Amino acid sequence: MRKIYAAGAALVVLLLTLLISFRVKIYLIEQKLISPPTKFKIAYVDIKGLVTDRKDQSVYFKRFLDITTKAVRGLESEMLVCSLPFGKSDAIKFFRDFLDQSKPDGILMIPFMPFASELLSICGSRYIPCVTINGRAPENCGTPLEKHRLWIAEVYSDEQKGGFSLAKALIEKALESGNRGELHMLAFSGPENFEFASKRLKGLKQALNLYPNIVLDQVVSSDYTFENSAAKFSYLKKTRFPEASIVWCDSDTAALGVLDAAQKMGHSGIIAGGFDWIEEAVQSIGRGQMTASSGGQLANGAWAAVLIVDYLNGIKPDRPTYITEMSVLNKSKALRLLEKAETGGTPPEKFRSFSKHYNKGLSAYSFTASELIK
Repeated sequence: MRKIYAAGAALVVLLLTLLISFRVKIYLIEQKLISPPTKFKIAYVDIKGLVTDRKDQSVYFKRFLDITTKAVRGLESEMLVCSLPFGKSDAIKFFRDFLDQSKPDGILMIPFMPFASELLSICGSRYIPCVTINGRAPENCGTPLEKHRLWIAEVYSDEQKGGFSLAKALIEKALESGNRGELHMLAFSGPENFEFASKRLKGLKQALNLYPNIVLDQVVSSDYTFENSAAKFSYLKKTRFPEASIVWCDSDTAALGVLDAAQKMGHSGIIAGGFDWIEEAVQSIGRGQMTASSGGQLANGAWAAVLIVDYLNGIKPDRPTYITEMSVLNKSKALRLLEKAETGGTPPEKFRSFSKHYNKGLSAYSFTASELIK
């Protein structure tokens, strides 16, 4: 029995020593008494099939990962990707093995997973700081710095305002024709169990309160795919809502599908827009086909990377929650973005301008995706 107690005591001492050494290390870095490593490993974590392998999300995810990777590289660090399997026990085992093998210094994580709290606990037990992105964590996680002390911050966009702004942009475009009578709209919304989808839809309905002459004919459940959206629009336009001329979509791929169907049906005056700023949508907006795209959440991984790298360099976030603004991409902004893309897009080093570590005089973070268009 004494041996068991002794072993338990030794384990407690070891854990306390590791915790104290980590906190002392961070303190010494904060006080500039020691230097941090010159290069960090930053890992992005989500569930395989939730984002990374979904056909409807593949275009968005590639763009999101490209921007995040570019930011991590610009912050002189290495980007890793960890896609967890479905199932709690398999995912947790996979995550532990990934940490053992890859040894990341910081974690960027999609939080809307039923076992997010367990993953945050594992990060805490390994003294790996974590920032969650593009969503709210389950209630059992608490808030950053509360239950999980190394969950240092969360970064997500104001999805409701994004839905509101997109709706205004589409409606104002329709009103340019001078028509002050009734105008009919369809809304292609994402899955109801996605919090961001319900918030975007709430923003749309909020905007409609400002325009009593706009009639929302139907909210259509969408899976975000080009093909499904095209088929649904074609059916509804032919059989139920022939007067619908404005289509608000919860994704750019859905909006592109709608416009493709409209063109094949001979309807050239359809006003459609979506979310995400994907490359095909930006090109369509630049050509004057798609009207607008609401976005900015694509850069949230980059902002989270800035917070992680700054933290590892001894600079703590100035608050636990960062709600980034979504910006509407119109034709002039799209053309500017396309022009930048021809010369390689936003250079990796640009992301250093958002970091306090690289900018000693920076008093507060300013995470605005529209800055990347300039």
